[in-house]
Amino acid sequence: MVSLRHRVHEALSRESGKRLSVINRFLIFVILLSVLLAVIQSEQEFAREIVGWLRVLELFVGIVFFIEYVARVWVCVEEPGFARPIVGRLRYMVTPAALFDLVAITPVFFPVVGGQPFLLRLIRLVRILRLAKLGRYSGAIGEIMHAVRLKSHQLAVSLIGGLVLLLISASFLYLIEGPTQPEAFGSIPRAMWWSVATLTTVGYGDVYPVTPIGRLFASITAVIGIGLIALPAGIVASAFSEAFTRRHDPDLETDPVDDDDDDPEDGSDVDAPDDAEAVPDTPAPTRVVFSRRIAEQIERAAKQGRPHIEINAGELHRAVGGYPGENHRMPACCIALRTAMRAGDTPVHSPPAGEGPSLTIRYMLPRPESVVSA
Repeated sequence: MVSLRHRVHEALSRESGKRLSVINRFLIFVILLSVLLAVIQSEQEFAREIVGWLRVLELFVGIVFFIEYVARVWVCVEEPGFARPIVGRLRYMVTPAALFDLVAITPVFFPVVGGQPFLLRLIRLVRILRLAKLGRYSGAIGEIMHAVRLKSHQLAVSLIGGLVLLLISASFLYLIEGPTQPEAFGSIPRAMWWSVATLTTVGYGDVYPVTPIGRLFASITAVIGIGLIALPAGIVASAFSEAFTRRHDPDLETDPVDDDDDDPEDGSDVDAPDDAEAVPDTPAPTRVVFSRRIAEQIERAAKQGRPHIEINAGELHRAVGGYPGENHRMPACCIALRTAMRAGDTPVHSPPAGEGPSLTIRYMLPRPESVVSA
């Protein structure tokens, strides 16, 4: 029998491929309501007219968030990483998500502290930060953050390059414009304000060089600033594109095949084509590799609750690292696709020769047994 704690955990958690539960949709509504209240309360004249309603709604929001926090601490032991009743709950309470939940409750107790202007502004800021709680309800946000983490090295390199250019441009303007404009360029830290505004293409216009050499260097810095902004923007756009592709077409995830795998047994069941000499020396995907990828795609589709999945030989061939524009190992790919067929599975498209990049098989779900070949 399923326990109450397990049912509450299922209602509060968001699993990939599933729709949000009624409770999660209600919590999203409460989060947006709390942010709206924070925005309204910043307009003091309007807020004074409906101060009673605002207090009631804020108390309602605080109670909901408090119940949610207690419930999440209670059910966290259902997850493998927090299985121990006491230690597991303590570990969960220091996770970033739990700390955000705890911070979201604090504005309810702030009115007791006092009404200083700084505290009031801090309370409104905390209420706005409740928007961070929406992250756990969005699979897309998680995928985008994962994609950005994959690009963290490139972003770090571009950031370091930007800091170096910032320091160099500020130093040059300090040397060139310092004697003429000591108030704006009398030191490297002072010149950095102009360098930041120029490299980010903002150009406030409050500080600018007046000497011919200074203007020439400023022009060069402004042109470099365009490329400086475009570089991280392109990296982030690439990460967003990868996350979008993975979300809407999960069958095309391109995890690279281990190129160091030189086990001769992997390819012993399939003979290479006659023109294999023209193919590079890089290890080619084998029937076992294709079968494993087919099994992964079928398992992923089954977890998403899909009634069937269609796998194309050409797309599968590219996904496991096949050579673009070549049919090398295509027979192994097609054999793996046909071997994985069970009762009810049908070819959506079958080439005249029986094998080729256009071969597409529709596999019905759920599957009666595993499709991985030994």
